[in-house]
Amino acid sequence: MPDRLHRALERLEAVLAAQGHPVVDGLQPGIKENEVRGRLAQWGLDPPEDLITYFGWHNGYVTPAGRDFHGEIGSGVRPMSLAQACQAYEEGVRFDLETLVEHTGWADGTEWFPVVVSTSGRYVLMDCRRDTPSRGSVAGWENLEMTEPQFRPATLAQPVEWWAEYFETGVWRWDPTDGGIVNMLDFATMPEERLRSQVV
Repeated sequence: MPDRLHRALERLEAVLAAQGHPVVDGLQPGIKENEVRGRLAQWGLDPPEDLITYFGWHNGYVTPAGRDFHGEIGSGVRPMSLAQACQAYEEGVRFDLETLVEHTGWADGTEWFPVVVSTSGRYVLMDCRRDTPSRGSVAGWENLEMTEPQFRPATLAQPVEWWAEYFETGVWRWDPTDGGIVNMLDFATMPEERLRSQVV
């Protein structure tokens, strides 16, 4: 899966650059595997290869001086740095998952790590559980609710490919006059499987 995710991320960045999207100027250099593993080890998390690939691609976004743009790599989709993801996990996601496990018997555990956040506060979490067929899959997470198991993409590459496709086909496009991403996504005509699998 890491090769597929790497190709998808490079495809997304290429189409963003081709369309003059300013986010490419603020994407930060990727980080090494040992740093990702070291940071997640504090919670006993074992990052899947896709998580290593994601943070090795770019470690979040910083707005360049003189710019007023918040770093969306899709309509409402913002990449997180490892530090931001760790903070989100420690201060919110982990507690919420632990609460579900303790009070509802939540079967999916607490080993889900954030990689992307939407402008509405919805996270994309990656399954970091060991020895499970769903390891490396991703799910949307908001208000103590997660994407249903049957609709969770098996790899982060899948939604990244969708985001690239939306830009390539004009469903999403950067509008410099408006200073944002125009979103023409028609949920009414989207196949149910993809609609239910949307993680942001």
